[in-house]
Amino acid sequence: MMQSKPALTAPPDSVPRDRPAKAMLPAACHLTADPSLIAAIRLHYRLAKSAELSRIVIDQKLVSFARVFLTAWTPSGDEMTREKANKQAMRVIETIRDAETPREEDAALCEAMAKMVLAMEPSRAAFEAERKAQRKHAEKLAKTLPAWGRIEHVLGFGIWGLVTIIGEVGDVGLYPGCRHLYKRVGLAPDECYPRGEKSTGRMIPRAARGRIMGIIADPLLRQQWRGERDDAPAHAIGPFGKVYGETKARHLAAGKKPGHADKIARRAMVKALLHDVHRAWHGMALDYAK
Repeated sequence: MMQSKPALTAPPDSVPRDRPAKAMLPAACHLTADPSLIAAIRLHYRLAKSAELSRIVIDQKLVSFARVFLTAWTPSGDEMTREKANKQAMRVIETIRDAETPREEDAALCEAMAKMVLAMEPSRAAFEAERKAQRKHAEKLAKTLPAWGRIEHVLGFGIWGLVTIIGEVGDVGLYPGCRHLYKRVGLAPDECYPRGEKSTGRMIPRAARGRIMGIIADPLLRQQWRGERDDAPAHAIGPFGKVYGETKARHLAAGKKPGHADKIARRAMVKALLHDVHRAWHGMALDYAK
């Protein structure tokens, strides 16, 4: 005689939603994680991202100053000239940081920028050190989660990927279905999101989607898919690569351009991963990463 499955531990009103919840997934009592653990992971994730953003701002400001004031770049210039000036500005910054001998065409620019770049190096180094430290703390905590033990074998999905998911959505155990996760990170169909005021369009959390895609999609694709080579056509080497390949082929056949089909296929691949992360967190059998 089969035993009845226990009810979900998270109460229905603990999950933000725009409409009443449907039937809740059955799961064991270890469904949700310790709130203090999730809060700590999210805090370290946010501090790491903040430090990274601060470092990026320093880099961008230096490159922008060199490009605008010290090169041939102009807003009205042709694309080739502007791109050349941008590359030169980035090259000059790296040359100064690495204490290398500059190219002949960069010598004057290096001399003009040297004091500014070196003056910013202590701050830049401090932000980078803080980013690494906060990331290390977040990863150490995330490795204690039971879900990680069930999903860590997926090639291309590292512990920082799981930290990113937690950082963006919180406790995965509070989401009764993977579709709730998709909506939270901006991967649900556009019509799932309410419209904003006037002409603002759908209120899609594009920032969260960008962070999820930026951190998870590329490494996952590199480990799950092989591009076309002289001795072999493009092919999947993992279950998530198979999702990518099938989705891309379907949309190419429907007339989509290669770049558009690639973007759609990457999103489908990441959604498949989120699906398995949700099932791993709930103690259920994985559908893709067997």
